[in-house]
Amino acid sequence: MRFTLSLVLPTLLGSSLAADCFRDNGQDILSSDIEFAIDDVDSGNIENVVFPLEVKASSFFRITHGGAVISISNRFLFDNTHVSQADIVSAARNIRDECGRFGGKQQIHGDSGLAIDVSIFQSS
Repeated sequence: MRFTLSLVLPTLLGSSLAADCFRDNGQDILSSDIEFAIDDVDSGNIENVVFPLEVKASSFFRITHGGAVISISNRFLFDNTHVSQADIVSAARNIRDECGRFGGKQQIHGDSGLAIDVSIFQSS
């Protein structure tokens, strides 16, 4: 039972374990830009943002540093939620570690249980 809970609990409380990488999109994001964008979120160095971050229904929030964009998006039409700074940073670091310069997407869960997408991609 303890083994089962150790696998299920992180998924219920925070982010899912695997990132979906954007390897086929032709992206080539500088690793330093990804790192600086993650550091901006981790240090709270984002203007006019209060954590936990409210992600309203059918909306997104983006943090851009150089060529890297971290996007937090809510695909639900009618439900709002709040996501923690730690969950966003954890998902972004996981995407960085698994996908590198290609970027990718991972789900985290807001305080209401809604699945929220955290993505890293190249700015246009």
